[in-house]
Amino acid sequence: MLVIGCGMSGLLNVKLAWTKGCKIIAADINKTKLEFATRMGADIAINAADNILEQLVAKNGKKADVVFLCASADSAVEQAWKCVDKGGVIVLFAVPGPDKKVVVPVNDFWMKEITIITSYYCGPPDIMEALKLIESRNVVVNDLITHRLALTDIVKGFQLVTDGRESLNRMSTKNSGEIKLNAFRLKIVRQCELAIVSPALWQLFLMLTI
Repeated sequence: MLVIGCGMSGLLNVKLAWTKGCKIIAADINKTKLEFATRMGADIAINAADNILEQLVAKNGKKADVVFLCASADSAVEQAWKCVDKGGVIVLFAVPGPDKKVVVPVNDFWMKEITIITSYYCGPPDIMEALKLIESRNVVVNDLITHRLALTDIVKGFQLVTDGRESLNRMSTKNSGEIKLNAFRLKIVRQCELAIVSPALWQLFLMLTI
């Protein structure tokens, strides 16, 4: 399977696919995120700044049977269309904004019998499976932490999250005053305290619905 986009969603898809014994190809324009993907189970890393299809065929010998689109850039969508093999499946885990128009090569997909699946809703069975994966440590989320900062450095934390080149897109803090940039979501509670909302669960819920 090919994962396009190795931010938090993409890396969690890599982790989950690894537990299923899949051969995993990860693609991203960010070298650091590709290094994360490799450490987390990806067999092949591809620089998405170049032609993904050419590298995919060269390194994998064929197109991908399954493509997980975990990036919302227009170019990523176009690459996903090109990289799926005949009879393959494209999973839209991320999509462009509602103001964007996406052109689907319907005739090509019709002839090649390509299936497009969307992933958004998660029901109670998916939530339970995600909880069990984390509880059993079949899917480990602690290694997604990229930075640990003092609460006094919260501005720097937001800057890292916004920039996205060195962090993995989420920020949280414990009562000890330590900030972690990882799969957690940020939530403001009583008197502007910061609290952790379940590590990586939401992403796993979405993954398990496909």
